[in-house]
Amino acid sequence: MREKYIILLTCLLYGNLLIGQNWQPISTTAITSYKSSPSTSDSVLIYGVPNFSEIVMKQSIQSLYIDSTINNQYYFNRQQNYHPQTLYNGTLKAKMHFLNEKMIEVSPGLYHFYSPDSFQTGYYTYQNTPDSFVINTLANVNESWIYKLNQPDIATVVAADEEYIFGVLDSIKIITVNTGDSIVLSKNYGIIHFSDAGQSSYQLAGIETAPTQNYGLKMPNTYDVYDFEVGNVFNYISSYNFGGPGGAGNSNVNTVLYRYDIMTKQVTATGFSYSVDYNFIETHNYDSDTVTGSGNTTWVFDYAIGGGTDFTKQAFEFTNSTTNSAIMLGGCGQYQDSSGRQYETYFYRGYFDGFHKSVLSPHLGEIYNYDSQSGLGNSIFSSKKLTGYYIDGVLAGDTIPKAVYNSIHPLQNAELALEITPNPAHDIVQLTITDHVHTNEAIHVQVLNVQGKPLKKQFHTDHDALTVDVSDLPSGVYLLKVEVAHFKAIRKIVVAH
Repeated sequence: MREKYIILLTCLLYGNLLIGQNWQPISTTAITSYKSSPSTSDSVLIYGVPNFSEIVMKQSIQSLYIDSTINNQYYFNRQQNYHPQTLYNGTLKAKMHFLNEKMIEVSPGLYHFYSPDSFQTGYYTYQNTPDSFVINTLANVNESWIYKLNQPDIATVVAADEEYIFGVLDSIKIITVNTGDSIVLSKNYGIIHFSDAGQSSYQLAGIETAPTQNYGLKMPNTYDVYDFEVGNVFNYISSYNFGGPGGAGNSNVNTVLYRYDIMTKQVTATGFSYSVDYNFIETHNYDSDTVTGSGNTTWVFDYAIGGGTDFTKQAFEFTNSTTNSAIMLGGCGQYQDSSGRQYETYFYRGYFDGFHKSVLSPHLGEIYNYDSQSGLGNSIFSSKKLTGYYIDGVLAGDTIPKAVYNSIHPLQNAELALEITPNPAHDIVQLTITDHVHTNEAIHVQVLNVQGKPLKKQFHTDHDALTVDVSDLPSGVYLLKVEVAHFKAIRKIVVAH
């Protein structure tokens, strides 16, 4: 009987805990980070504060709206990295919808988000029509309400489900609006997805609560610097657009999936050196490069995780900018010298002539380059987005629920059928791919020590002549890694002289 009472008491306490969660759409004591889609929108940090005096005035404040302070009103300070006002006439500015202003809790579960009459960014003042968006967090499936007060749009809860958010099973509600907007609420984390009439959408990337709790990604600021380790792999999608005068005729003419492998690394008190392999998947083009730099470097890893989810560090992508000269595009990192000056490291080279502007997005692995040919009126726009990151052979990525947007998929997602002879070996090793479906794909072969450090690398296009010379390796156990398109095999090999 005593056990039954304990079970009953536990159920009651757990039930009260769930009931006590109020589906509040924004945490009022935390920094909430959102990642944007498509790539022409900015990501943002939302500082939720219960009192204006607690707002931390940081660099690059985009907009701030202040009203009288009472218990049920909350103010949001939106922060984003600086984007030049001259860039494409400011069209890359975030369309933040309702999250960057003021929230009022009208009644339990019913929230109004207010826009200001105007707000100022740099030297510009933007005039808005005051409006109020309404979210009813306690509505059930098929319940509707008026979503936008000044022009009655209808919001409806269309689904309720359970998803793992940051490694914790959570309840979610999916809300759609007749304007094309969509909102996904989490019982634990508030708003985890919202869109703006189908033009832009934002997904929850992370939440930071003082002093030590961090859930998901901690969004980096302009002073964070990064490092890379041997064995790290970065997968990118690169898009390239060309348009005529005034942006007319813009079209995506090239989208390329490619990856970088960090092969070797050396860092000293006076500089650094990386060797990098890069692979353009669609064109089967393998190549390599060496990246060097000088300076008294300080390396920082600035990502934290909570909620029981393993999340590894990822990297920004940077570019340089100049006027009327060739410039280097791409790049996968940044370091900072002892005086605080910022430097870029470049892993991919491309050149534009003319007037060039580059924009660093505040979320991971995405960069926008805008190039205008002076006097011609033509424009070139390219973007590069990090879509996946490997460490120790395991893919890391966003912790966004599958009901909101598709998960990141690894490039190497299947086992390659591979035979090695002889094994043990003392000079030449013959490799045989027994699955001939992949005979048109280029082959990347590496020999690694048991700690995973690459010792040899080869590129092959002939599947019938795959050999590796191990005669110069000391006797011992090694790893042989073979990659073909989306397939990979790792085998142990013994070298015996």
